[in-house]
Parts: sequence; structure tokens; C-alpha cells
Amino acid sequence: LNIYSIWPGEKQSLEHMDAVVMPMYERLPEFITIGGREVPFKPKMGLANRTTLTFPETGSRITVGPAGSIRFARGKTTHRVHFSEPGFYPPGTFMSLKAAAEGGAPIGTMKTNYGYEAPASRIVWESTANGRGGDWFDLVSAARYGRTSYALHFYPWMFDSEALLEEGSLEARLVDRGAIERVPEEIAFSEMAHAQYDWDISDPQLRYRRLKKSELGDTFPQEMAEDLDTCFLTPTGMVISSASLDAMRTHAALLKVRRFEMNERLAIWQDAFPGEQYIIIADPSEGLWDNPKSAFSAAIVVRKSTWEQVARLYGKIAPREFADMLVDIAKSYNNALIVPEINNKCGGEVIAELMNVKHYENIYRQRDLATRRPGEWGWRTHRGNKNGMIQTAKRILEAGAFHTYDTELIGQLYNVVEDRGYYEGASGTFVDLAMCCFIAIAVLVENPPETHTKTTWIQHRR
Repeated sequence: LNIYSIWPGEKQSLEHMDAVVMPMYERLPEFITIGGREVPFKPKMGLANRTTLTFPETGSRITVGPAGSIRFARGKTTHRVHFSEPGFYPPGTFMSLKAAAEGGAPIGTMKTNYGYEAPASRIVWESTANGRGGDWFDLVSAARYGRTSYALHFYPWMFDSEALLEEGSLEARLVDRGAIERVPEEIAFSEMAHAQYDWDISDPQLRYRRLKKSELGDTFPQEMAEDLDTCFLTPTGMVISSASLDAMRTHAALLKVRRFEMNERLAIWQDAFPGEQYIIIADPSEGLWDNPKSAFSAAIVVRKSTWEQVARLYGKIAPREFADMLVDIAKSYNNALIVPEINNKCGGEVIAELMNVKHYENIYRQRDLATRRPGEWGWRTHRGNKNGMIQTAKRILEAGAFHTYDTELIGQLYNVVEDRGYYEGASGTFVDLAMCCFIAIAVLVENPPETHTKTTWIQHRR
């Protein structure tokens, strides 16, 4: 068997190997009894390190690793896969991992060494909710409404036998250490638990619930899930309406990713059509894998005539490599116009690589707002144009005029919020793909398909 266990980060995967996988192996019995006879059970271990265990006698392998770097072996069967906390995987990794796992999973049953039938493959996803929108939310919704072969199992916090505080507990809030008098909201919650889960909420559980609500604040419905409708939170101050984004998610389900390329970082929904014009909006970063707070390099490919996103490049990619990838993608999309954002030194490095090393000619040049003359190469977002750009994008997105099949991008749009008159990403979230979307709309508005002339796109020439 090929068995994988995939975690959000390296720390969690190493802890899982040390705290779960190795102790589990050590506790296996040497022999078991089948049909009245004792047979060997515990296989001898071959290779053993922080990420991999092999068992030569059975040809089995256990691989544990972080979502951002683990790769399924091409051509290898994936018999068992455990995805832990996929709601918190690095951006851009969910769909490629899902496709690889499902692509290698055999259908049907298999006969074990002990003579009984077992499923040939099993893929398990388990996670806390993490915001409305995005790939994890979409997978849960599809399973909930029967649109996938996955079966949904929801475990509210009250099913945890340790989630309670007895009367007099010193861990309870001081005001709750005596007898509990239920308030109307708690009565309604108890009735919901009985109706949905046939579960009677005890006073010790309510005492625990009160403590967690005071500790977790607004994140309580997510961290202490009670039902599927409230555990996926929407940020306060969302810029794009939730109804519009929900409609975009429904539309996105119409077209699946055709394939992944460039080490799973390029997702392609549509290939180029002959004679069509495309633009590539690129938001570069330093691409530091050893820094979990480092931003991702992001790019989207948009078909100009339909305002439709057809591909996405996303990952921790250094500027020069990012520029090289952009050129390869641009050439495959009829020498697409590349629009790099230049808010930091990474943007300058990408421009330099495009011009001086790759000698790519079709690069966007922003106009000077006052003179309407050509300005600097690339797109610069600043306080003077950001709010107006996002307001324009908001109107177009809510009108359904921009089309995307990218659930990662849509998930990020949920996290664009207004804070004291300024637009930004909600705390702890990435919105680089969302910003690519906003810039794409701004460029398309500036140069609509029907008014295109030879001078509309300002090109770099050697």
C-alpha cells in the first residue's frame, strides 16, 4: 500500500510522524489470530526517517509531509490518503493535491494478505472550517448536497467527551462555577442539538461553551463548530457581496481544471484559441519557502474578448523563475500581454528579467494619469488608485461580467474587506489572486476589446 498523510505545514507533519505514526507502529502486535491460527502481523521496517517509512516485505510505504512540498509519485497508486486541516493549506495547493490523489486512487476492492476484501482506496479529508468560499468550503458543500462521491461526516464540538466543565471547576469562568441558569440563546441551542443530532446538552457542556465563547470571541462558530451553516464565517466588512460570490462559485463548478503544469503550480481551465488576445496579470513575491509569512507569487491569464480567467499560476516562486514561467505561459497564449505589478523590488526584478534576459516584447506600460502619456513599465497600485480600482471591480463582479472557474480566487474575494475607508485583506488571509483579478478588470476597462487599436497596448521593443 502507498499511504499518505498530508498536513498544512512542516511542523505539523513532523509532529504527526513522531506522535502518531511511529507510536502506532510500535504498538502493533507481532502476531494476530485468524481462523484459529497465529500469523505474523507486524511488518519489518526498512527505511525510516522524518517523512517516510517503508516496509519491504509488503511493498508498503507511509509518507508524511506538508501540503506545500509533498508530491504524489507519478504513475504510483495512492491506496490511502489522509488530508489533515486542508482548510489551512498554503494557497494554490488544494486542487492539485486533490487531483493527484484522486487520479492515482484505484476503484473497487482489493484482497488483503489475510484473505478478506478491503476498499482499494480511501481518501479522507478532515479540517476545521476556515471561511466561506475557497476549495475546502466547496468540497464540503458538494458532499453535503450529494454532488460528489465523498460522504460528509460532521462532528460538532459537543461530541467531544472532554468538552465539559463540572460545577465548581476552577477552569470555568468565575460566574459559572455554580449552578447554570440557561438563557434563551442557550435554550435555542439545546433544542437545535436535540433536533439535529439527537443530543441532550448538559450543564457541564454549557459551562464549557460559555468559557470558549468568551475566549474565542467572533471565531467561536468556526473553532467550536455547532452546525454547517454557521461554522464557515464571512469576514466583517466584505467588499464584494456574499450573494455575488456565491453565484460565482456556482458558475465555477461548470468547468473543472483541465490539467496542472509547472510542478502543479499552473492550473489550466482553457487552452488558447487561435486569434484570441490574452492578458496575464502578475503579482510577484520573493518566493521564500522557509518563511511561512512570505507572500505567494500569483498570476492569472484572462481571455480579453470574454473577460474570462482561463489559467492561474500560484506558488512561492522567486522573481526570476516567475518571469521565466510568465514568458512560457504568455507564448502559449498567443504572446499574451504581461502586466506585472511593480509595488516592490520583486516587480522590478521581473520587469528586468522579461526585458533584458527573456527579451519579451509585449509588456504593459501604465499611462500617466495627468498627461495620458506612457509612464513606467508594469502596473503600480497605490492609495491614489487602489480604492477606485476595487470599487470598479466590485461593480463588474457583482454584475457577473467577469468570469472565473478558480475557486481559490473566489475564496480570496470573500476576504477583501473595508477597514476605515481602505480596502485590504482580512487579518491572516492572502488576497494576491484577488488583487490580480482587480488589476485585470482595470486593464480591461482601460482597453475594452471593441476599441482595441495598434496604440492601445504599449509594447516594449528592443
